[in-house]
Amino acid sequence: MIKWTGQTIRAAIALAAILLPTSGWGETRRFEAFGESSLEIDSEIDPSAELFSDPSDHTLLILSRRLRSAFALTVEDGGLYRIPGTGVRVESEGVTAVVPDSLRPARIGTYTFVDSTVTFTAEGLSLRIVPKPPLSGEVPLSRLLMHSPEYQCRRNRYVPSEGSTQALASYGELAEVIVLFAISSPPCGTWVPRLMKVFQTAGNPVFNIRYWAVDTPDHPALRRYGINTLPAILLFHGDDELGRIEQAPRTTLEEEIIAILKGED
Repeated sequence: MIKWTGQTIRAAIALAAILLPTSGWGETRRFEAFGESSLEIDSEIDPSAELFSDPSDHTLLILSRRLRSAFALTVEDGGLYRIPGTGVRVESEGVTAVVPDSLRPARIGTYTFVDSTVTFTAEGLSLRIVPKPPLSGEVPLSRLLMHSPEYQCRRNRYVPSEGSTQALASYGELAEVIVLFAISSPPCGTWVPRLMKVFQTAGNPVFNIRYWAVDTPDHPALRRYGINTLPAILLFHGDDELGRIEQAPRTTLEEEIIAILKGED
């Protein structure tokens, strides 16, 4: 049972907006990650699932390790389309997906869209796309990965530079890293999983990483730290801010973090 809140309503509106009439297939299609909903297979959240939308015509693309093929949904004909899954490329650690023009989706059925939930059947399985529950305030890493398992998939795909992670592994001063993000933000879907992988690889206990989910434009955390764009990564020694990275680093994420820690930024 979904509890209707501002965030779930926004997620439902976002999903409804994605499922607009679509043009025909036949050219290479690029899709962007869609982070406000989850895929359920036989009434259980599928942690391997990744959802994408095409911003040009709002087709929804569904990938999952539990499915042999990829699937696409459109509203123009209420259609469910099967795409040979091995031909779909996932790039940028899962932030984009590419369907080459050589792939020809086949219409295999329909779906229903009722009370913010998309329901359909494929490969003998019952599938539902449902809005994610609200996520706001400070969030433990384990809860964040449970809420948005696609972050874990992207974290696992990212390979930080060995020299940078070695430098972070040998860093000797206590430091706090504040990460402000929004699940609905594509840049957050890019950089937050990369940050997770950087500090996971470094494995240095001097770093205290704190994740703050922001779900409204006037969230208190934004006012507290004077943040205008997300994600925002702030580094502190005690109460002293060493520096910050907003939206995207100028070099690699790990290189910019090291520069801030060394006072070179």
